[in-house]
Amino acid sequence: MIMVLEHLEPRFESKGSVLFEELEEISEVIFISKGLVDIGYEINKKKKYVMRFTNRVVIGAYNCCFNKRASFIYRCKSDCSGYSIRKSVWMEILDSEEEIK
Repeated sequence: MIMVLEHLEPRFESKGSVLFEELEEISEVIFISKGLVDIGYEINKKKKYVMRFTNRVVIGAYNCCFNKRASFIYRCKSDCSGYSIRKSVWMEILDSEEEIK
């Protein structure tokens, strides 16, 4: 767990910025501690946001662990702040932690 804390990088995203698009390769795990994040999809060139997370959300952990591309669009509905960990460091932490295995 200490390795996670040592490698957290501060992150700030402004209102309206898109964190990930559909089918985009995700190369980091994002921990949003403050803000609103909308999750949606695109059909016929129209974006629909159907879910909203308020504070304390983790984005990208599943994708990084299993080398999957994004299935949805992640957009900041308000200013969001939190932390992120790069995929290479995340995988290194998972391989080395005895508690996780």
